[in-house]
Amino acid sequence: MVGLLLFRATDEEVLGLRTAEDSAAFFAREFPGLSPLIDGGDVASFASKSVSRLPTFQYAGPQLHHGRAVLLGDSIHTVKPYFGLGVNAAFEDVAILGDQLDAHQASVVRRFAAGVLV
Repeated sequence: MVGLLLFRATDEEVLGLRTAEDSAAFFAREFPGLSPLIDGGDVASFASKSVSRLPTFQYAGPQLHHGRAVLLGDSIHTVKPYFGLGVNAAFEDVAILGDQLDAHQASVVRRFAAGVLV
């Protein structure tokens, strides 16, 4: 099994988990269905690890379109192949593109050609 605990950078409760005992109590309280499946060594390992941040997105630009074709999702984002971020970025790209197309229907082709559809 692989687990990933996502939390806000300001979450003092999670940031304060320093020992295996504190971490085991946290998992038992917050994830009672999963905590029996977590090995004690894994809890100790969790407690000793430093906080990691999710990878940041970079774009494969500088141009994200060519004529009427627009690049979306994994074709423009340099994303590490974990955390499930690739498809989520693609969904967000499609939503933003849809909003832009709705807002600028009369000038879509001209805006694509000029490179100003963002």
